[in-house]
Amino acid sequence: MGADAGETGGSPTELSAKVRSGKEGQEFRTMTEREALLAAIVREPEDDLPRLIYADWLEERGETAYAAFIRVQLRLARSSGSVAERRNWERQQRELLLRHEEEWVQPLREVLNLPAGVWGGWVFRRGFAEYFHLPAAVLQRYGAALAARTPLRSIYVHPCSAQEFAELVRQPWFGQIAEVYAPQTLLHLPAVIALLDSPYTQRLRHLGVGGASGDVDDYWLHACRERFGVQLHRVIPQLPPARSRFYAA
Repeated sequence: MGADAGETGGSPTELSAKVRSGKEGQEFRTMTEREALLAAIVREPEDDLPRLIYADWLEERGETAYAAFIRVQLRLARSSGSVAERRNWERQQRELLLRHEEEWVQPLREVLNLPAGVWGGWVFRRGFAEYFHLPAAVLQRYGAALAARTPLRSIYVHPCSAQEFAELVRQPWFGQIAEVYAPQTLLHLPAVIALLDSPYTQRLRHLGVGGASGDVDDYWLHACRERFGVQLHRVIPQLPPARSRFYAA
């Protein structure tokens, strides 16, 4: 993974300028500094360095709690440190989320145009909300805006018809998704065929397909496995609760 805090090779402002002058420089120059740094995280979701640069930038501007939270979740995700150190980091993570979670989630709630209590849930991973449990109708309308604002990596889509799922996988933002849990939907052939035909599956690694009856046989499910190299889950793995504050993985 990337460097730790203080090892990012320059000030956040200098590094933001480098990002803006890079491969997508023209696009970045139309953004605010915050938007450019977030865009770098979205483009390279598995790299720690853009996240650490953003943490440094936040600290420079007095947003010290969120900067500390990003760093502590990155430390936890690396599986490094002694037992005592990890317990201390877990305590810091928990305390920071208890104090600041609503503040950090509010911009995403606004992107989704949802009042408190309407959406199913989210999980912070490596400092950012990466997992969301949302209805297909919300993702159809606001998925692109959400994926531009946070490194959207995992979705549990419910309720979701096969037709709605087919429309989702044709949207460019779906190219960011590594994990999809749509247990009932993915038991229906139109949804599976749409997934196989989608040009936006380059990061897909896990499919949750449930265990109920449907019209998809093992041939199609194994076709997905061969096509994407994904892990298939006939029984959905244990998912976070609707409101999860303590996930760092």
